[in-house]
Amino acid sequence: MIAHNRGFSTERGDHVPEIEMISMGDETYRLDENGALIDPPKEPCCGTANCVLCAFGCATCCCLRDIICKRMVFAPPSPAFYSFKNNSMYRIPLDVYNNDDEFSSDQFEKLENKNLSISVHMVQTSRKGQIASVFMQHPKATKTILFSHGNAADIGIMSWHFELMAETLKVNIYGYDYTGYGESSNPGNPSPANVYADAEAAYSHLVDELKIDPFTIVFYGQSLGSGPSTYLGKKYSVSGVIIHSGLMSAVRVLNPYLTRTPWYDVFPNIDNIKSCRSPVWVIHGYMDQIINIYHGIRLYKSAPKSISPWFVKDGDHNEIEMRFETEYFLRLKMALGKFERLSKDNKSPLMEIKGGRGAGRKANE
Repeated sequence: MIAHNRGFSTERGDHVPEIEMISMGDETYRLDENGALIDPPKEPCCGTANCVLCAFGCATCCCLRDIICKRMVFAPPSPAFYSFKNNSMYRIPLDVYNNDDEFSSDQFEKLENKNLSISVHMVQTSRKGQIASVFMQHPKATKTILFSHGNAADIGIMSWHFELMAETLKVNIYGYDYTGYGESSNPGNPSPANVYADAEAAYSHLVDELKIDPFTIVFYGQSLGSGPSTYLGKKYSVSGVIIHSGLMSAVRVLNPYLTRTPWYDVFPNIDNIKSCRSPVWVIHGYMDQIINIYHGIRLYKSAPKSISPWFVKDGDHNEIEMRFETEYFLRLKMALGKFERLSKDNKSPLMEIKGGRGAGRKANE
């Protein structure tokens, strides 16, 4: 159950429904003006969630965190939904994927699109690995979306969505696979540290090698991808950041009542987003059974610069962009337009840009 009051308007006139109550499990809780729970439940020390968290903390002390993360956080498709061959991507046909049949690389088809320029890359990371990436360029694009995908996807199956985004919105799309995914290094063995290095490598490749202006880049993080996207958003000024079905942190998926991030947590997005250097747009489904909408509310409320969120009434975790395709692209186009106007308005209370192109690089450079 979600309860609203009449809402409020942002400094730019956008109307945002103010969410006052939210359901978690069988209980309903009130939210304060910052989106935090009022009188959160006091779980017993022997509660299941707390036991799991204690075990995770102990495992971290024993240097087992990456092993546990591999099992609990990451789910790289095996086999991968694509392969690279002769500087091209070959991917699973949609009908084969939708039939949920077993498949082999012999069934892959070459990715080609007469409306887009498509290139594939292997990019070196700071951790001595390589990540696979695909870059789709639209001839009329003025924006480039750096897309960080969810935990059970790879750029092969996501390439169908990338194509649709690029053609519908007339944008460039740069998608990459984390270490341990697809054609990237160390198949089947991702880790949080590698994910951050992978995102850094993807961003650097876009800016330094492909010569994309940072202020035309939008970080888009879906589910697990909210981790690298908020991490990049904390370090770099870009056009904007989109968080789609994102999480506050990995541990908070188990226990969303935490008010402080445990030292052993991974992907502390709720902390990173507080230092985000660009405006943020949040998408989250009310019916999300994997990552409760409370995560989306808190991420939106915690961002220092934001535009009106899209909390999807009947949206779940995985299918917002498919079930609500027309509205999804309409709202996404509007968000990109707001990012554009904010980027040009140095006097906006929601945005402060100093310097030129170099301002899009690290804050401490």
